[in-house]
Amino acid sequence: MAQFCTTLSSPLPIDTAFAYMADFTNVADWDPDVVEATKLTRGPVAAGTVFHVETRFIGSRIEIPYRVVAFEPPTRVVFRGATSTVTSTDEITLTPHRGGTQVVYDARLELPGVLAVADRLLEWAFRLVGARAAAGLRKALRCDPAKAGRDDVYDTQSFPAEPEWRTGNMRGLRRLHVTD
Repeated sequence: MAQFCTTLSSPLPIDTAFAYMADFTNVADWDPDVVEATKLTRGPVAAGTVFHVETRFIGSRIEIPYRVVAFEPPTRVVFRGATSTVTSTDEITLTPHRGGTQVVYDARLELPGVLAVADRLLEWAFRLVGARAAAGLRKALRCDPAKAGRDDVYDTQSFPAEPEWRTGNMRGLRRLHVTD
């Protein structure tokens, strides 16, 4: 399983931030690897709403149908998408924070069966894709880049296996700028 998790603070009120994040068509605005995102279900976004997302990943275009599997306005929405080769789960958690909203975006990719042997390669590629998406999300949610350097933290999901980082191999670390 590959995972990318980022936390950021937005000046947007929680209801506004939730409405934006829950409408998964907006992913095309902030994730540079998404070619197109459309809503396939009529009506407002709710549990069961289906989106079609076309993305570029490791040199291929992949079409993934996503379904809202958890919908808890204004604090949590979970999207799950699956193809024959990958399952993607994107969990977005929002909390009121300093007059705005703290957003935690936790994305996981899982390969089925024998394809799971490629997890390490998938994890490496997903970190690159996730970093680009996180930068776009910060802009979309109007996060203040001037505050970003103030509270740099390491994303613990990105640490390499314990023996590697204990021996000084820090290549697997990725810095996240948190505006909290």
